[in-house]
Amino acid sequence: MLEKSYIIHVEKASLEKLKEEERIMMMDTSGMSPMQQEYYYQRQMEIIESRRKSNISDVANIAVKVAYLNATDTQEHVKELLSTETEAFVHQSLMDCSANYDDAIGNFEDSMAAFESKGYDHIQTLVAAAMVDPQTCEDYFNESPDHTSPLTSRNTILVKLCSNALAIVKLAAAEK
Repeated sequence: MLEKSYIIHVEKASLEKLKEEERIMMMDTSGMSPMQQEYYYQRQMEIIESRRKSNISDVANIAVKVAYLNATDTQEHVKELLSTETEAFVHQSLMDCSANYDDAIGNFEDSMAAFESKGYDHIQTLVAAAMVDPQTCEDYFNESPDHTSPLTSRNTILVKLCSNALAIVKLAAAEK
């Protein structure tokens, strides 16, 4: 299993790199000296070239990681809600959702590890399984017409992230 803190660290570093690259790509060099313009032109060309070398497998891996990070964030939110919830039905539903999110997180961790061996069929199975967990979480709250889920928007987002990741993993499998 992958260390959650390591993955978060790697994702933060990747996000910072993307922000820096975007800053460089959007930079107005018209007021710079010719040497500075040349420097930023070279940096822009390096960024473009590195993007050309990216492949669909990398994009699929990132999509799964984004879903994983969303699930871990939601799991933390569920724990916060549990610490203050006193109503029995809602508390039990949140406990069940927490178990579902534990399962989803485990599936994402296993799918990220499977990218090493290019096991795309296995990754698709794991992400599809993870996609069911937020839907099941939502179902717990729908059992009572008197209650609404405090997780509806988060569950919906994770389902969409899983759907996107599945589509990209399928593309990566087709290129294999």
